[in-house]
Amino acid sequence: MSPSSSSSSVQFFIHATDRMSSTAPNSFHWSLVVGRLVADDEDYKFHATNALIPGPTGAAELTQWGTAPWRYESRAIQPIDKQLLLCRVHLGAIQGLSASESTNLREAILIVDQILRDVALPTFDDAGVQQGNCSTWLASALLALHESGRLAWDPTSVDPVEFKAAVQAHAYARKKELAQRLGRPSTRLRLQVRTMIATTVGKLGLRSGDSQQSQEDVGLEQILAELRS
Repeated sequence: MSPSSSSSSVQFFIHATDRMSSTAPNSFHWSLVVGRLVADDEDYKFHATNALIPGPTGAAELTQWGTAPWRYESRAIQPIDKQLLLCRVHLGAIQGLSASESTNLREAILIVDQILRDVALPTFDDAGVQQGNCSTWLASALLALHESGRLAWDPTSVDPVEFKAAVQAHAYARKKELAQRLGRPSTRLRLQVRTMIATTVGKLGLRSGDSQQSQEDVGLEQILAELRS
């Protein structure tokens, strides 16, 4: 088995998660994840986010237009990330690592973080109109990783709009499947049910790849094949 296909080697993934938005129910949050082929609690997330966070005074800090500022964030995957995950696209192993480094998740995280910290964040123009979002940041992040030699796949080889649409289709199908399975519950109930599933999986000693969440995994080749069809 080659290092790139080893279950212990460090891999790149795209995560599309449910934003749980009542105004835009079919919108998703996009992030890059570094981890193993079988997802576990050591996976690490890199993304651009404008989620509100308390400032020094306790109130959330806002831009002059009353919106939350965009920031770069890298952190370990949290339970809520797993509960809201709809689609996980495997992009391949991190390139340019030695045999010992290829299985060292901590070392890989540091390498990726150093590259992604320089990727430009979404901004606002003089009129306060947002320029970019989490998905455009991810596209720039993938290009930076490819140009640095860390990501073998060239993201410029596909139309970014079509690629995003293909991943969104999988995420939407998964969301629809969950809604039908759970009887189209309210947002709060759906979160409670997914939390219950995640807790049960943990109690049974299973990893997320052994549970229902494996249905959220999609290979890059499958996405590319769908674009060619």
